[in-house]
Order: sequence, then C-alpha cells, then structure tokens
Amino acid sequence: MESVIHEQQTLSIFENVSDGLLVIDLDTGMLLTANPAYCQMHGYSLEEILTLNPLELIPPNFHNKYHQFLSTVKAGQQFTCEANCRKPDGTGFCIEIKSVPFWFKGYKTALSVIRDVTERKQLEQTVQRKNARLERALADLKRTQVQLVQSEKMSGLTQLVAGVAHELNNPVSFIHGNLNYIQDYVGDLLKVVQLYQHHYPQPHEDIKVTLANIDIDFLQQDLGKILNSMEVGSERIREIVLSLRNFSRIDEAERKKVDIHEGLDNALMLLQHRLESCPEDSTIEIVRDYGNLPPVQCYPGKLNQVFMNILANAIDALQDEFSQQTAGESTNNAQKRPKQVHIRTSMVDDARRTMEMVGVPWIEIAIANNGPSVPESLHHTIFEPFFTTKPVGQGTGMGLPISYQIIAERHRGQLTIHSSEGNGTEFVIQIPIDPLKA
Repeated sequence: MESVIHEQQTLSIFENVSDGLLVIDLDTGMLLTANPAYCQMHGYSLEEILTLNPLELIPPNFHNKYHQFLSTVKAGQQFTCEANCRKPDGTGFCIEIKSVPFWFKGYKTALSVIRDVTERKQLEQTVQRKNARLERALADLKRTQVQLVQSEKMSGLTQLVAGVAHELNNPVSFIHGNLNYIQDYVGDLLKVVQLYQHHYPQPHEDIKVTLANIDIDFLQQDLGKILNSMEVGSERIREIVLSLRNFSRIDEAERKKVDIHEGLDNALMLLQHRLESCPEDSTIEIVRDYGNLPPVQCYPGKLNQVFMNILANAIDALQDEFSQQTAGESTNNAQKRPKQVHIRTSMVDDARRTMEMVGVPWIEIAIANNGPSVPESLHHTIFEPFFTTKPVGQGTGMGLPISYQIIAERHRGQLTIHSSEGNGTEFVIQIPIDPLKA
C-alpha cells in the first residue's frame, strides 16, 4: 500500500512540476516519458514526443552534445548544458539541461530536468548591451574630459604665448630699431679717433697709456663685428616673437584664409632649439618640398597645433633612434643613415581623390621621417586617446588623437599614417581648401 502511495506522489510531482522532465533509456537512447511542462515547452503532445528520436528535438549543431550526455550519465555523473531549440511553428527558445542517472520501471535511464531560460538569456543580452553602451559612453566621457582639459591647457598656453610675444615685441623692436643709430654714432666716433690719430700722432703720455690699455686697434676692428652680431641676434628674436604670435593666433578663433607654408615654418622655428641641441653626429636635416598651394580656409591656431605635434613626434623618433644607436642597439647601416624630416605639400590630384573629396580642391601635407617604423598592428590604435609608444613620463598619448580630431572634425579632412620596416614613418594630412564647401 505504501509503495502505491509513494508511486502516486511521485507521479503527481512528475506531472505538476513547472520544469520540463524527460526520461531517456540509456541503453537505446530513446525517450520513455515526458511531463506536461516539457511537452508544452517544445510544442508537442506526449504521444508525438514518444514517436520522435531525441535528436529531432535539438538542432544539428548540438547532436554531438547528445552523445556526450549519454556517455556522461552512463558513467554515473551529472551532465549539464544549454541548448537552443525550436518549436514546430518555428519559435526559438533556449533551455538549460541537468541530467542524472535514474532507475525507472527497471530501466537504467537518465532523468533530465529542462528549464526554459529564454527570458533570462534575453535579460542577460539586454544587460550586456546596456553595459557595452555604458562602457562606450564612459570612454567617450573620459575622452571628452581629457580633450576639454587639453583644450583648456592649450587655451591657457596660447594666451601665455601671446602675452609673452606681446611683451617681448616692444623692447625687441626698440633695440632693433636703435641698432642702426648706434652703428652710425659709433662710426662717427671712430672717425674722430682716426682723425685725431692722423693729425696728432704723438699724443700726451696719459693718452698713450690709455690707448695701449684698451688696445684701440683691436677695439676698432671688433666693435663692428659685435654690432653686426647684435643686429643678427635681435633679428632672430624678432623672428621668434613673430612665430610665437603666428602660432598662438589668439585673435583667430574663427576660420580664415592662411598660408599653410607659413604655419609649417612657424612650427619649425619654435622647434629649432630641439634641432640645434642635437649632437653633431646626430644632426636632423629638415627638407622642405613645398608645392604651389592656394590660401586655405582653416582654423590657423588648431592647424599649427597639429603641425607641432607631428613634427615634435618626428624629432622624438629620430632622437630616440640615435640614443639606441649610441647604446649599441642598432645596426651599422642605420647609424650611417642621415636623419631627415621631409615635409611635402601638394594639391590632391584627380587620380588620388576619393569619394569624400568632392566639391572643392583638397591639399595634402605629408610629414615623414626616416627613423624607426611603427608596426602595422598599431596603425589602427595610434590615434586612440592615451595610446603611446613612448616610455612612462615622456608622452601623454593625446597629441595624435587631438590632431586627428582637429583634422577630421574641425577641418573635415583626413589624417593617416604610412609606415613600414626600413622606410620610416609618414603622416599625411588631407584637407579641403574650404571645409564648409566640402
């Protein structure tokens, strides 16, 4: 009597449990029975299910899992997996399967508990998509924050540079303007001395002693050289001040037509100290290969920033290579190769125009160096924020990303890298002569 009651209780649980239950003969691999929840889950009646081969209930790519399931449960172990199934009407759903050894009416079987996890999977996918969106939004926010900080720094630097240039300009102009008068005055005084020496060849003894002490002959020869060097130096300072003013362009936040070559020359002028500080055996040659370019409608200050970033990177690469050579890390051929930064400007001809280059003419500025190459695997990441190949403390990884943004977003142009082993690295800037018409 107790066994009958126990059997009825077991049958009641089997029939009413919310999870699908399936009993499979481990010897034949055939279905023995299934509960109503399983039948409803798969869209079949019990009679239909019992006529099917179990492999007909799962997609072909899970057939190997079925054979793995049989061997695992036969060995007395629990088998767990997930599978994607499809009802007769084509509706897809996902199930989670847990199977254990089970004796059923004298047969060694596998009892499988099948749970529909479609909603859970959909929720997981939704959460994953939202997490991915949040990660992208966070990355965009960080990038924007860094760019705002960098823009604020550049704005402050621009104002500082403009202020310094303005403060230097007045005294330098005063000195440079008065040098001509000084040369005339000194020339007149020296003429007087020469006339005195001619007409009074035997001066007083005190005058003879003074002339001997100051070496009047050397003074007359050297004074002209000193005045000439002062004039050259003041002219150099004037050029630097002009470059600082042109680089800052604090009064040119709006677009205007500019001479691209003037911007390149200004950037080179500001980097001249780095070129002059190189050891004699690591001199960097600047090659200007300027084409005939029309004035370009652009943001001059922003474009100058791009030139400075790319040119500074080229100088860094060549100087780093020299440091490695002196440490014995480079080949003799590389040591003999003269270091060079080559700047080429030209119009983009019809043969090289892309689908984006319609409407107005485009110009091209290529800045190449014959230093170490950038591996091709890094070409897609080199414009990403914070990416840098420089040692810690020597680079922020923001120069090229900001340059890319200035070219792509502010000027509707393109900034690309070309680099291969033995051929150095070249950055190519392509922009329309008027971005608003591109």
